[in-house]
Amino acid sequence: MKEEVGSSAILSSHQKGEAGEYAVASELAIRGWMVDMPRRGARSIDLYAHRFQDSRTCGVQVKARSRGDLTLSDGLLTFADPAADSWVVLVTLADAGSRSRFSVVPRNHITLAMRAFQGLMDNEGKPWTRKMPTGVRKL
Repeated sequence: MKEEVGSSAILSSHQKGEAGEYAVASELAIRGWMVDMPRRGARSIDLYAHRFQDSRTCGVQVKARSRGDLTLSDGLLTFADPAADSWVVLVTLADAGSRSRFSVVPRNHITLAMRAFQGLMDNEGKPWTRKMPTGVRKL
């Protein structure tokens, strides 16, 4: 099957990551948040979201896909400081003209799920490539 122009399936992993970050930034802005993007290559934070009404600032890590499994980074295996307002947004990118889907999850919930799944795979002697299979994707 040939992919059509405007299909998110033909993007490179780098392009998917950037598209996901911009999609999340746009969605946050629509909901009244001020969004800043850190310098390229920043680790563990893709966006900073600020809400002036309550002086809240959140760190956001974005994980994007067009379809299939989500690949999660090893950095998510380390718990964030409990005082940090740190979130992960899982994005399923839509084709041009359609709306992407977002799941917003506290970062440490992702870490806990990843550690549990890693332990399960280790106990079964199976390798894990940090891809969350279909039954685990919906956290």
